[in-house]
Amino acid sequence: MTTVNGVEYTSDKVLVTVPIKVLQSNMINFTPSLSAAKINAINSISMGAGLKAFIEFEKKFYADITIEGKLFEAISTDDKVYYDAAFRKGSDLNVLGLFTINEKAERFTSLENDEQIIAAIISELDGMYGGQASQHYKNHIIQNWSRELYILGSCSYDFDGSQSGIVESIIEPVHNQIYFAGEALSIDSQATVQGACESGMEVVEMMINQ
Repeated sequence: MTTVNGVEYTSDKVLVTVPIKVLQSNMINFTPSLSAAKINAINSISMGAGLKAFIEFEKKFYADITIEGKLFEAISTDDKVYYDAAFRKGSDLNVLGLFTINEKAERFTSLENDEQIIAAIISELDGMYGGQASQHYKNHIIQNWSRELYILGSCSYDFDGSQSGIVESIIEPVHNQIYFAGEALSIDSQATVQGACESGMEVVEMMINQ
């Protein structure tokens, strides 16, 4: 394996756990190339936009939680949630969090930079709370996963075909040397950290036994 900096690593086996968007972007060159079946399976998984923001205000004027969409489904393909990020944290700070993925996240992730993103968020909050966001704004941190070079989005959410068949095709080892794992390849807990961990453990066991 050779990095973009020209550093070479040699091993008997390698486990690839990059997000599915990174595989789809062809940022990693495989020699020899992956099979057409595996490439098609990789490209059959949808992974949407994703963003998280934390905004500090001089005072708390917002609700503990505001969900756009169905209650308790803020991690679905359509929803986003504003939440009190300091709730029961033992902090005197007033920090509002925003978590949004997929189509609703694109309103923000499609913007050119963090300044435009925070301006759009503050504008939205002003509409919700009568201009108080602009009045009491202090600071912010933006985590735009869609712009992170080695992430490029949030998490997988849809399969163009049979999920089990697509996952089986991807996790099939290449010459018992190259293995794949990640949240997108978890059947029972797809799109979660738990799913990523479970997938990794299962594939490591496969690597050890083969």
